Amino acid sequence: MNLVTGATGLLGSHLLLELTVRGEKVRALKRKNSSLKQVEHVFTIYNSTPLLNNIEWVEGDVNDVHSIVEGLKNISHVYHCANVVSFDPKDEAQMLKINVEGTANIVNACLDAKVEKLCHVSSITALNNSISGQIITEDVFWKSSPNNSGYSISKYGSEREAWRGIEEGLDVIVVNPSVILGASVLKTGSSSLLNRAKTGRRFYTNGQTGFVSATDVAKVMVSLMKSDIKNERFIVSSENMTFKDFYSIANQQFGHNPPNIYCGQLITGIIWRLAKIISTLTGTPPLLTKYVARAAHSKRNFSNNKVKGALNFSFLSVKESIGKACREYSA
Repeated sequence: MNLVTGATGLLGSHLLLELTVRGEKVRALKRKNSSLKQVEHVFTIYNSTPLLNNIEWVEGDVNDVHSIVEGLKNISHVYHCANVVSFDPKDEAQMLKINVEGTANIVNACLDAKVEKLCHVSSITALNNSISGQIITEDVFWKSSPNNSGYSISKYGSEREAWRGIEEGLDVIVVNPSVILGASVLKTGSSSLLNRAKTGRRFYTNGQTGFVSATDVAKVMVSLMKSDIKNERFIVSSENMTFKDFYSIANQQFGHNPPNIYCGQLITGIIWRLAKIISTLTGTPPLLTKYVARAAHSKRNFSNNKVKGALNFSFLSVKESIGKACREYSA
């Protein structure tokens, strides 16, 4: 039987669909006040609503060891998707608590329960963030830098817990997805990109990163867990694309013109500083942080050769992924 943490999020909901479509037995961990709207949306979009009855929901939290232990009873495979995504410095303590300590709790409980295999969802942000323009593979090493965001640090820390699990005898797969696109009712995380395009994004930068569909990430995760592959990491990304091209495609999907106002580093630098002042005065989250502003100009190229070779996997193109995600976005 499979246990999924972070099941009510963008990736978790698509993973639940992939597992139930395959006829797998699934138990999903959810916090007491978590909404199931995202999960229901995904299953409805893919005409699989009856399969919702095949999910065993249990109340729990990755920082509640007792609930993890209870959730792991009779579980052979664990998919750890739970995490907090934020580039607001105010959320750094929470990210360390959930992303790092929560992963440590999952790893420890998996070791005690003698789970057969753990799939830990990391992020491309846990890879070397100082490389611009070069091809980034699974072999790059993390470098400490004041430019690393709190989220990046927390995802690197969570990966270290996964590697510790390997050293202590746990079979682990680590996946590093790029920006995930998929059916969503959310306005946070990668879904915030779709939310901006929905209102007609007018501004653009020259940054570039990798993008991938949520369905592809879920398929890769399940395929790796069912394979004999273990104790390795895999970048899961379809293609690299500039933010300008991304918003040009996404805007058009929502009936808007492509972005036509270029924002250089000077402008975004001014904006994030003003946003920080406003956030401090009002107590609301900043509209832009220095980490997001910096990433908007960074040109990062990720290689997917390893996962394609290991699984003979073909990714949905980014253009198709964007179109699909926009059509299935309802927030």
